[in-house]
Amino acid sequence: MKGIPLKILAALFAIIVILIGNLLIYGKIVSKISEGEPITKSSQEHPALLVIDVQEGTTGTESTIEAFTLQADSLIKRINKTTSECNEAGIPVIFITQQVSNPLVNFLNSSMAKGSKGTKIDSRLNHKGKVHFFKNKADAFHNKEFDKYLREPGINTLYLTGLDAAQCVKSTALGALNRGYQVVLIDELTISKSETKKATAFEMLKEEGVKIVSVFRIK
Repeated sequence: MKGIPLKILAALFAIIVILIGNLLIYGKIVSKISEGEPITKSSQEHPALLVIDVQEGTTGTESTIEAFTLQADSLIKRINKTTSECNEAGIPVIFITQQVSNPLVNFLNSSMAKGSKGTKIDSRLNHKGKVHFFKNKADAFHNKEFDKYLREPGINTLYLTGLDAAQCVKSTALGALNRGYQVVLIDELTISKSETKKATAFEMLKEEGVKIVSVFRIK
């Protein structure tokens, strides 16, 4: 009888180790940067605006991340202004949101579970009639349909906005660079959990060849 508690503790410890291992493996898979065929080069700029992960599960009603919700109103107002300018200029606007299929991750936090409200575009964004892709990894280019969609009209320059500058925005930027896109981050339209994390991510991306511009550069 005295040995039973020890066996239970050992079993619980083993379960915890397995769960932690699962999360670490999942994190590694999700954060992997994609490779892809180089895009066709052109002397003319053919831009598109990407709005990344501004969704109900990050900035909206399903969010559990206060660092994002506190910045949401001002971020969304600025993005809406810029998407309107893009519409007038004929620049395509593409919305991308994260969805999670991993049962363990969803058990711990289901705010972005596949099929849930949290995967929908934040309702405050002007997105009616716009193109919308889901992703299940940080780098949106893992979605082959998204990759294909950009190639067909010959888009070669991507303006990135949204969140997290230190996670999905950064990963998508690196995936784009791997394919030969010119990548531009719009400072005022990109957030992270802290200004320090955002600044660190921006410095790393600048070293990789990403441009950082003001929102007023979009015409």
